[in-house]
Amino acid sequence: MLTITIWSEIEIPQLILDKVIEALTPFISHVEVFDIDLSEVIKKFYNTVRGQVDASKLLDYLEYTYPSSGFLHKQVFVVDEDAYVKGLNYVLGVARYCGSHAIVFTPRLRQEFWNLPPSEEIFLSRLCKEIVHELGHTLCLDHCLNPRCVMRFSNSVFETDEKDYRFCNRCKLKIEHLFQRKLL
Repeated sequence: MLTITIWSEIEIPQLILDKVIEALTPFISHVEVFDIDLSEVIKKFYNTVRGQVDASKLLDYLEYTYPSSGFLHKQVFVVDEDAYVKGLNYVLGVARYCGSHAIVFTPRLRQEFWNLPPSEEIFLSRLCKEIVHELGHTLCLDHCLNPRCVMRFSNSVFETDEKDYRFCNRCKLKIEHLFQRKLL
């Protein structure tokens, strides 16, 4: 069974944790959350020209600094900074495919970033979807063509609003098969 550690620069309400657990049931056994201040680390990977964090370099650093205890232990870092990867203007999150580490970047999940009225409800919905989406990549899931599946690629945060926070049946089946292979 999966155990998930969430390291967060912002407060994660229990409602979000409950939805993450629901989305990953029956594969999950435990979720724990810890506060973290990554401000000094972020400086090392901050691109002043772009005004963003290099997400790939930060992920490499976090994997090295916060080692996982194995495939069934996933770690998600919730970072309150804007980020990019080479070739893209921005990312909402990154993950090591079939790995143990993921990062979700919160600024673009907020309505205020897009000059819209603040909405905690929309922000938390997007945060939940991004956490589950990035965890999906750590579970060897690619992007899905099902428009409601949490693994659907989002070209914008507004496309994130259109999908569910859960995996479609096809993606859930892929996770089941992965567990059968990994646990045998």
